[in-house]
Amino acid sequence: MDYFLSLFISLADSLSSAWNCDIEEHFGDALRVADSLLQEHYEVTIQRVPREIACTSYSKLRRVWKDILEGDGGSTSTRHLLAKLLALLGLELELPVSKNLGRHTFLENSQEFFEKGWERSPAVITNGTGRVFEALRKDFPAQDSSELLRTLVGASISCPPASSDELDPCQLFKEIHDDLGRPLIYQQDIRLVKCTTGDCVEQHYFSRNGEGQVVRVEDCIKAFELGYTVAVRGIEFRSKVVAELAQSLGFQLGQASIGANLYLTPSNAQGLGRHYDDHCVFVVQLAGKKRWSINPAATVVLPRLYAPRLVPEAEVQSRELADTLLTEGSVLYIPRGFAHRASTSEDGNTSKSPGRGKRKQCTLETTTGNCPTTTSKFSLHLTFGVEVELPFEWQGFIHIALHLWFLRENPPQSRDSRLCKTLLHFTVWSMADNAVKELRKACSVAMPATYNKSHATFKELIKKIASHAEESERAINGEECAAGLSWLGHLPGTQSLETDFKLAINSTIKEHRFPEMYVTARANFVERALYDDAIQDKPPEAHQRNAGTP
Repeated sequence: MDYFLSLFISLADSLSSAWNCDIEEHFGDALRVADSLLQEHYEVTIQRVPREIACTSYSKLRRVWKDILEGDGGSTSTRHLLAKLLALLGLELELPVSKNLGRHTFLENSQEFFEKGWERSPAVITNGTGRVFEALRKDFPAQDSSELLRTLVGASISCPPASSDELDPCQLFKEIHDDLGRPLIYQQDIRLVKCTTGDCVEQHYFSRNGEGQVVRVEDCIKAFELGYTVAVRGIEFRSKVVAELAQSLGFQLGQASIGANLYLTPSNAQGLGRHYDDHCVFVVQLAGKKRWSINPAATVVLPRLYAPRLVPEAEVQSRELADTLLTEGSVLYIPRGFAHRASTSEDGNTSKSPGRGKRKQCTLETTTGNCPTTTSKFSLHLTFGVEVELPFEWQGFIHIALHLWFLRENPPQSRDSRLCKTLLHFTVWSMADNAVKELRKACSVAMPATYNKSHATFKELIKKIASHAEESERAINGEECAAGLSWLGHLPGTQSLETDFKLAINSTIKEHRFPEMYVTARANFVERALYDDAIQDKPPEAHQRNAGTP
């Protein structure tokens, strides 16, 4: 194994100094040798390559990769194999902190935002954005639209999808390695879209929505000239500054998943139809101006991830609209569930459809204090999507507290004990859909700005579980609960999770008869559940209870 390690390091080092368009054949041969070694031993590579050597090799190969992309060189095979090698070396390397950005975000000194705006209402953020905006503009300088597209699209490759709950880096590499280094794929990486009829009808540049089609720079330039918005996904994988900002923003918000997209829209155009997102969005205006129209929340409860939809025109007409013009250097926050649309037209309307609701002008504070009547040649903005995965909602925190409470209180984990635990999990899920909507909110335990209030929130939610349990039990949909709670399988002591779900559905949910032992277990959980259970690093030892009760 040490022989393999030495050979791999030697190959990585020689590859980084061998690239030249004239000798690509030899470079490709060396890549194929490295790839054949990796097929058998990439787990060892991740674990045993010294960090210093991995960093050095990674930096050298990154320079080769940059030369290939900027020079439009390298065959498809060369790009693919080099991308695999870079991905492998980069899996466990820590992201260095930028000297320009540090850990700053556009939410500096925003205590008021967290208390009044976060997941409650839209807001325009203008204070403290200068440093972030300056760093972003270095990565995305304002220039001619065609040149901008060549920079954005020409040097980009596909970001293959992977399981969001995959914790093993080796397994993650297995999932994506076949697609690394490939060209941009339509729908997966990029979209060319515009709205021409009303708020909701989106038109794609490619026929049949272009699913799976390779996208070239020339396609983007032509589509842009025809009024299409160019939307590039996965910018956190394509820009170091955006990656650092997404990571810092995730820390501030106590969330693990922050995605970033880039939108380039021509003048007098609208890209996406009016819709609401299943995640909170921060819009950073990099160049030009864009008018945003925002509706009150389109849903009674905060939507869960992976459930976006367009808002019907009839629903829009009955609502009062909020309107703001976002200018360079400003940030707009839109909570998940709030319907919105954006355009570069002067009046915010690119269609001729009648019947708009009464427009409420400038309900959000802007940097100018007034709503200008003109816009620039194009608009360029980034969106940071705060994807609140279910384990990071308050509902998820309660599920974890419940699971760990059962491990402590019922160490044998008998069949009856597991049935009670499963039924309680199902009840909490149903409660988040109906009676206790606060369970859908992002958990504040890992959010520095609101950490001190999280214990009180936990206690309040436990009280609501006690008072709303019976009505929530009647509304349980067993199959939906089982699908939504599959992530519990990552917790210790859940080897029989699938069997337990089936048992609960077949023995209790279908008959709507809850055993007495479940009622007792529910009362005990409400009385004895501990906040500390869900924030500690290890499962509690049997019958060892931490001090304090909620």
